[in-house]
Amino acid sequence: MSSHAIGSTSLMSPSSSSSSPSTFTIPSWPSGGWKGVGGGGGGSPTKSTLTTADSSSTPPTTRIVVFGGGSFGTAMATALAMKDPRVFNHSPCLSYNNIYNTSSSSSEDAVLMSNGKTKLSGVVINGSFEKKPKKIYVGRHSMASKVAKSSSKSNNNSNNSSHRNNNNNNNSNNNNNSNSNSPIPTTPSLSIPAISLAPPPLALSLAASPSPPIATRLFEVTILVRDPKLCDDINHRHCNSRYLKDFTLPPNIRATTDPREALRGAHFAVHAIPVQTSRTFLRSIKEVLPSNLPIICVSKGLEAGTGQMMSEVLVTALDSRQPTAFLSGPSFAKEVMQGRPTGVVAASRDPKLAKTVQALFASPILRVNTTTDVIGVEICGALKNVLAIAAGIVQGLDLGHNSMATLISQGCSEIRWLSQRLGARATTMSGLSGLGDIMLTCYGDLSRNRSVGVRLGRGEKLEEILASSQVAEGVATAGVVVGLARRYNVTLPVLTAVAQVLCGNLSPKEAVDAIMGLPQVEEK
Repeated sequence: MSSHAIGSTSLMSPSSSSSSPSTFTIPSWPSGGWKGVGGGGGGSPTKSTLTTADSSSTPPTTRIVVFGGGSFGTAMATALAMKDPRVFNHSPCLSYNNIYNTSSSSSEDAVLMSNGKTKLSGVVINGSFEKKPKKIYVGRHSMASKVAKSSSKSNNNSNNSSHRNNNNNNNSNNNNNSNSNSPIPTTPSLSIPAISLAPPPLALSLAASPSPPIATRLFEVTILVRDPKLCDDINHRHCNSRYLKDFTLPPNIRATTDPREALRGAHFAVHAIPVQTSRTFLRSIKEVLPSNLPIICVSKGLEAGTGQMMSEVLVTALDSRQPTAFLSGPSFAKEVMQGRPTGVVAASRDPKLAKTVQALFASPILRVNTTTDVIGVEICGALKNVLAIAAGIVQGLDLGHNSMATLISQGCSEIRWLSQRLGARATTMSGLSGLGDIMLTCYGDLSRNRSVGVRLGRGEKLEEILASSQVAEGVATAGVVVGLARRYNVTLPVLTAVAQVLCGNLSPKEAVDAIMGLPQVEEK
């Protein structure tokens, strides 16, 4: 094995050849030359293939393994697979291929059509794909045939507007002559600026690397799953039938149940296993996991029993100092699959690794900030799940908007108090991994933790709720919070009340009454 360095950070690649150090600049998204064929989104998945315009100039491949075939692991796999220029704009999942041809004869102007359900990344003008037209007019039409009507209507409106402006100018002159003290202001013309649909350039220094910068590579993504049936669905139907059955996966995603096969030649690993089963899983692959393979953890929560964050679980379970980064922020799996834009944070104690993860995930639908505050990102990501259960309880009890706002603001303060005692930065709380993720999880209908709270508030039993839903990390994390509050001598009334409800010591109504009955205090 040989290593490749990103900046001054040495990362080992399981299979790489030696080469001299080079400096590359990650350019905009590839602007042509690659073609992909894929089925339509939704419905019955169709077989997809990947082709290149010139196989002799095929760039090297970045290989990524995703641990876990859950909804979020599949969404992250899809986000990465979509960066492959062979499938970008041709995704059967994200519907980037819904681009309509226009009758415009100039590349200066284009009409970007949308059916209201898909996200588009460019236009086709006279048969030529334009990634960044100088002017984009966004419509909400459902058929390409409406383009001509739209263009014609736009021209008519422009002519009518010109006549109206002439009339207005005449009227203005008349009015000015009759009353010089009451001038009629004129409206300045508006110009639509160019819209950049690519991530900003990022310089990386690569030494002994088997491939050029991330943005110019092909992507092959392997999902490591336990269930042979799910594995077969992903490989043959291009569908995660268990968690995301309404979406067709890109053709450069495959699945396997064999850890050795999944890890063979991998450059990065994305850990999407639930926190409470992560230690067992990591120990099971420890012998075949390269000690230098960077792990990007997207699991959020605290381990029951030990109270450890995932950054600690990774070290103790693998008995090694694996290169690690943590990705967190407002990112419901379903909306990522739909291609809806969002932002996340890549956290690593190694700032160069954080930058690498940023370049790896950044795309037209995913903005990635970086930070070295791993503790802050992890604590916010874990405790927001507990707070979301509390928000769901308020919703289930139908206590109203005032109560919801009061609860969430108090919960945010409690998360900030504890995270700072653990060594986190206060600024992390106000970022994407803090307030961003908290708002999404507490208010979003797709939140599993919020759904648990809603059902608790309506009187359902916890055992029944857990038996009929996906894993809600906040349930296990709530008990850990009580121990942390005692250990660091921090008062966390909302978060600990959730633990009391989950343990059956308090009913949801009793928990609300207990919080409202606490002594009045000075805000801090």
